Order: sequence, then structure tokens, then C-alpha cells
Amino acid sequence: MFEPIQELIEQTAAKLHRSIAVDDPELALLGSSTHFEEVDEARLSSLVGRKITGPLRDYIMDQGAKNWRQVTFVSARPDIGIERDRLCFPLRSRYELLGFMWIIGKDLDEESLAIAAEAAERIGQALARRAQSQADSERESESLISDLLSAHALERLQAARFMRERKIMVGFEEYVVLAVAMKVDLRSSLGEPPEDIVRRAVAAAKTGRWQDACAFSPGASQSTIVLGSRTSTSYEAVQSFAHRIHEEVRRLDKKLAAETTIGIGSAQPHLETIAESHAQALVAVKVGRAYRRKVTSWSDNPTDVMIGAMVGHGYDDWLIPRVLRRLQVSQSESTLQLIETFLDQAGNAIRTAEELNIHRTTVYYRINRFQETTGLDLENGSTRLVLHLWLRSRRFIDS
Repeated sequence: MFEPIQELIEQTAAKLHRSIAVDDPELALLGSSTHFEEVDEARLSSLVGRKITGPLRDYIMDQGAKNWRQVTFVSARPDIGIERDRLCFPLRSRYELLGFMWIIGKDLDEESLAIAAEAAERIGQALARRAQSQADSERESESLISDLLSAHALERLQAARFMRERKIMVGFEEYVVLAVAMKVDLRSSLGEPPEDIVRRAVAAAKTGRWQDACAFSPGASQSTIVLGSRTSTSYEAVQSFAHRIHEEVRRLDKKLAAETTIGIGSAQPHLETIAESHAQALVAVKVGRAYRRKVTSWSDNPTDVMIGAMVGHGYDDWLIPRVLRRLQVSQSESTLQLIETFLDQAGNAIRTAEELNIHRTTVYYRINRFQETTGLDLENGSTRLVLHLWLRSRRFIDS
């Protein structure tokens, strides 16, 4: 919390002898005062988690909080943790909602209400200045991130130099890129561009270690996130962050979330080389779409990322050997799945039977039948290779 707002919160709380808290538009805690009364569950959970979530959040938002334009009374709801009545002062600029100022209790006299209203006005002005400063910084950062992903080495070098000069994403040992991809031509349920939904999701998700170690560059169908790590990158932490972003997208718009896939590239030692991590993240997105995963890491899927890197958006049927083309119509999907599993298990029928939960005699029978009807010899290494590659690559074409 930066000092001017915290100072205003404390000064106003002392004058009113009431506890005050300030949240951002998504109900993440920006600052709170000393307590002048017993803390209820709602305030305690906000202080501990730094954010209002669950039924409590739903209750506030269902009251139309984002549309409030004047001081609003919020009655107690002990069943969800609001054990005390509250007054809420919406904090707004001319253009947008900046947050909420909460005062526990409702029985403020005219003088106290005037003090609170003046404080809300000053806190709103401070938040507006901070929002403008952040917006200016983010626009510059977004442009430089875009240049870091350029196909031209000179542009990448210049962007990295400018970022160091401006102290943007510096002081890190490693960098990892996340690609957040959505289907083209999607809009949110309220008509909001998908990149704006992703921007809000990233802002809500980047708590803790990522608060000051995250840069974002938006795109209509694919947005880019750069994470910095001061020690060796923890992929568990990166994956957890990616899942939080996806969950935030789902919270904001379920339709968009269903079409959102996040890919994670490998760690890079320099800003100049994050284009490699970005390219890997895009391939990881292809793997994620092929297997219907929300989040996929490039380093965890070596076989599939190799296929994904080789297979483009599609190929002409006549470029595929006829014997493979015929399989799509001559063999059932369950047979093709069995053969793929058999090849995944290096030709081990027992493991194939265990994987598919069928008897191994069934595996032997269906493999022999497949060879008889197709003329393909699964004892031949080259046949296995091309058949396995074709079976695995089908998902990438379909996705």
C-alpha cells in the first residue's frame, strides 16, 4: 500500500473513531486502519487473505456494487461473515470505478459523514493518480514486451536495453513466458474484448511473489505474460499462477474461459532470449488445445511439443500416404485409440490392456485384426514410427 492513501485512511479512522478499509474494484485490499471495534469475520478474512472472496464477494457484487455512485448502506449478514452493518463510499474518477471505502457501522452524524466523504474524495483522487501512472507505465511495458518478441534481433536487443534503462523487469535471474490464447473473434458476455478480461484476470492473480515480477502484453486472440524470478524458476509456482489466471478468467466470463488455453515456455536467462520461451509457450498452447487442458507446460510434454512444433494448422490429404488416409474411414475410433495406446506403451500388450482396462487377449486379437485389414506390419520399426506420428498428430489438426 503506498503511503498517501494509508495516511488518509489512518487519519480519517482516528477522526471518526471507526475502522476503515479500502478495496480495489475487484475487492482486493488496498489498505486498512487500526481497529476501533471488535473485528468481524468479513474484515478478518479480508485482512488475512488480502481479498474478499466466496459468498461474501458474491453478496456485495449482487447488490450492484460496481454501479454504486453514492454512499451505500450494506446491512449485516452474519450467515456469510458480515456481522456488522457497513457504509460503503464508492471511489470513482470521471471515467471509472477505482475502489471502495468501507466504514464499519451506520450511525454517523452529519459532521462525520462530511469527514468521511471528504476522505473518500481525496483517496479517490490519489487512486486516480496512481491508476494513470500505472496505465502510462503499462503502455510502455506492453510496447517493449511486444518488441522483445520481434523476429528481428536488433529490435529485441533495443527493447531489452530500454527496459533496463527504465527499470522494467530487471534484477531477475530467469524469465518465463506464458501465452494466454483464446479462439479468434470471441467477445465477453458483456461485449468486452477478451484481452481486457485477461488483463483483469492477470491483475487479480498476480499476488505474492509475482506482484512486482510480472509484465503483460495484450492481444485479441493471444496475450503474453512475462514472469521474472530472482532464483531458479519454480515451475510449480508458475503453473499455480497460470491456473489462477484461468480461474479468474472463468470467474469473469465462463464462456471465454472455456475457450482459453495457457501455455508455459521454458526459463530463459536474459530478456533478449524470452522470444524462445514465447515460441515454446505457443507450442504448449497447441498441445493444450489438442488434449483439452487449461494449462500446459512446454517442458513437461517433450513428445507432443515436438509434434506440435512440426505440425502446422493443417496439411493437404494428398500429402499423407494413402494407407494412413484410409484408416480414418476403415477403422473405428476405438481401434485407432487402442493402436495409439499400444504404440505409446512401446508395443507392450500387457500395459496396453491395463491402460485401457481390457483383457490382453482382446488386445492381441484387435492388433492382429488391424494388421490383417490394413496390411500394416506393427513389427516394422518404420511402420510404427509413421503410424504413431500420424495418430498423435491428428489431435493437433482437429484442435
